[in-house]
Amino acid sequence: MESMSNRKVKKLKIHISDDILYNLLTRLPGKSLLRFRCVSKHWNTLISDPYFMNSRSRRMILLPFPRPLVVLDDNILSHNDNTKIYQRCGPFLPKRKKDKSHCMVGVHSPSEVYQEQGTTIRVVSIVGSFNGIVLLALTDNSYCCHLVLYNPLTRFSTKLVVLDPPPSYDYIMIPYVFGFGYGATTGELKIVRFKVFNRLEPALYQYECDVYALRTGSWSRPPGELIRAFFFLGNNAGLFLNGFLYWVTSDETLVYTVLELNVEKMVFSKIKLPDGHDSFLGPLLGSIDGCLCMVNRIGFDARFGLWVMKEQGEWLKTHSFSIQNGRPVCIMGNGKILFVGMLMLLFMYDLSKDSCTRLYDLVDHVEFKKSGSVYCLKGKHSIEYVESLVSPSDICYVCFN
Repeated sequence: MESMSNRKVKKLKIHISDDILYNLLTRLPGKSLLRFRCVSKHWNTLISDPYFMNSRSRRMILLPFPRPLVVLDDNILSHNDNTKIYQRCGPFLPKRKKDKSHCMVGVHSPSEVYQEQGTTIRVVSIVGSFNGIVLLALTDNSYCCHLVLYNPLTRFSTKLVVLDPPPSYDYIMIPYVFGFGYGATTGELKIVRFKVFNRLEPALYQYECDVYALRTGSWSRPPGELIRAFFFLGNNAGLFLNGFLYWVTSDETLVYTVLELNVEKMVFSKIKLPDGHDSFLGPLLGSIDGCLCMVNRIGFDARFGLWVMKEQGEWLKTHSFSIQNGRPVCIMGNGKILFVGMLMLLFMYDLSKDSCTRLYDLVDHVEFKKSGSVYCLKGKHSIEYVESLVSPSDICYVCFN
């Protein structure tokens, strides 16, 4: 009998067609794809193809926490029999077991790198995203603001600029309000910044506006400089949609308007809210099917409404629903709205099904507990995010070429 040491071990060769491999890989989460790039050169080439990443179209929400950032994946379905969905039943939601069908993953943020370098980041603000790259505004203990391009999947980052706090900054409000978008072409990426140069009474501010062009790496003033007496409501970042940036503003009488900026022409204008907006408690802007939309509480009860702007300045109310003790924090393009409630409970409302699902609680998230962060999403910008393997330096390269 032939000994084991003399036996020849034959390698088993299994061929998987690209169509089958493509179908399997598109179903995997991003972290698994990063590992599978090491299987072979062929797998690496397939996964690194931008068309492959675009075909996945995984809608996720990026939540702003100092350490770590949190990604809420809306694509992973649960096989747990305890999954419960709350159908609309008046202003209250019954207490039932939590739905863990949404994967919540903590991702490293550049703030941890700053921590290792001896700089403590106290606030992480998400300004916007482009092609899988997120623009973050990191505020340190000295209230300096670091603008960083970051890929949450690959953890690569590129620092753009460090901003000193405005001279009149009173250490109460957020030092800057930003916007991130482009005009006619994606090579014209711009960062819009509002800085306070004077505080009025009782609670209004005067702003100067300037623009940072990634192509030139320099700041400039827009032709129509904006210096107004108002304050920005809630989020410290604008919504970018179809070549325009949008912010919600308010005056001293709590009359809300939408400030619109044409990024290509750098022209500001105002959009009035629907009739009866004086009873609103502050709208959240978003986009559904490529249209600007707004969700807000109606009056002082648990009713919410969704308005869509089909034409310039013309709002159409499309939905009305109830969420008890909830505040909307993100509107997804597929018609789902993320709410955060008391004790950091998360709910996802689906407009198409008229149903609300309770998600995995932030306070139960292991990595959130490890971070030691007692943090509130109120007034912070959460965005819909699509994973990519694009490098932040490639974004700058696009602007330079």
